[in-house]
Amino acid sequence: MPKQSLVQTWLTAIGLAPHILETFDAAGIVNPKDLAELEVCHYPALGVQEPSDRKKLFYLVQRVKLAVPEDDQNEEEDGDDGDDDDDDDD
Repeated sequence: MPKQSLVQTWLTAIGLAPHILETFDAAGIVNPKDLAELEVCHYPALGVQEPSDRKKLFYLVQRVKLAVPEDDQNEEEDGDDGDDDDDDDD
């Protein structure tokens, strides 16, 4: 039996069915960052249909979002290079 990824371990721990784990794996959701990017609108395509499963997954995703550090990409996108040229205190 292949070793489970961290995401699969978490999904198993919250009680999701094995076929749902397979859909996450097939969709490439295998690390915490991928899981943190999930939105509720993605759940049906991943086989998460039952309201109780959706609720458990939602709370898991929220906990993972708190634990996964933000990308440095956000800093690059806002164009702030760290230079404070707008200082009016001169």
